[in-house]
Amino acid sequence: MIREEINKNLPRTPCGQENLDKLVYLHAAFYEAIRLYPPAPFQRKTSIKPDVLPSGHKVDANSTVMIFLYAMGRIIIFS
Repeated sequence: MIREEINKNLPRTPCGQENLDKLVYLHAAFYEAIRLYPPAPFQRKTSIKPDVLPSGHKVDANSTVMIFLYAMGRIIIFS
């Protein structure tokens, strides 16, 4: 499907942004691959004030929170 889209929408000569905007399936496949296999395995965030996460966990000021992007793409729940 992606190969068909490329053959249909991209000329054999150098192409511009207007041609790339037509590749909707390629765009979707790329973003799905990045969601499932993120380039960085995790992000580290530090809170500047006390807060409560959507899970209900309390976070103190100056606490470090690790966000595991690989797990988020798979809906794995850590408790």
